[in-house]
Amino acid sequence: MRLQIHNSARGLLVVGACFLGGCSGMHLGSDITSVYDYSLASFSAHRVTLEQAAATPYASMGIRIGDGDERIVVLATNTEESLLWTSAAHISLSTRDGRIIRTVGFGHDLANFTLVTTALSRDGSVETHWAADFPDIGAYSVPVTCESKSAGEETIDILGKALKTTRFVEHCSARVRASDWQFQNIYWKSPDSGFVWRAIQHVHPDLEALHTEIFRRPA
Repeated sequence: MRLQIHNSARGLLVVGACFLGGCSGMHLGSDITSVYDYSLASFSAHRVTLEQAAATPYASMGIRIGDGDERIVVLATNTEESLLWTSAAHISLSTRDGRIIRTVGFGHDLANFTLVTTALSRDGSVETHWAADFPDIGAYSVPVTCESKSAGEETIDILGKALKTTRFVEHCSARVRASDWQFQNIYWKSPDSGFVWRAIQHVHPDLEALHTEIFRRPA
């Protein structure tokens, strides 16, 4: 199923503003069948366009693996604990405050990412300790240490709209299968609310980074 959009260019600009402003979104208890109907239009162009994103009238996010094609996932459930994003392409992921804490259908999945401790350093950086589960490689409760620090203000573009953000760079390390796993995550957050508009995150030692950007913000 692919919905056809008959809006003018002006109308699409309004739609784009609506996406980023969170005009609507899925709520817990919504008809999950409708979510899958719309996510059947998970466009696989390298980058999703405004017109393509306009075909999905729910809170939505673009996601791609490494340099692969970008696809649309829609918000299926919204709870106080996390957001569940899903697609008819049989992939799903859960996020908490913009951080991916669980994935399904990516070939190498993160089953759980749990915060253990957090501390603020004198230089303004934040050090966090996590426990990660990677069932496909038989690794559970893997300790992951991350240090995050602001890298300054940056204006980003999503669907043709400029967004002022603060970029945070996070350096992480873990010991997995007797090898050191070191990686870097990047988050672009609203300087006012801390909402994560865009992110590059590593969720598994055998998977390339996941790139995400919010098209329509959850209400």
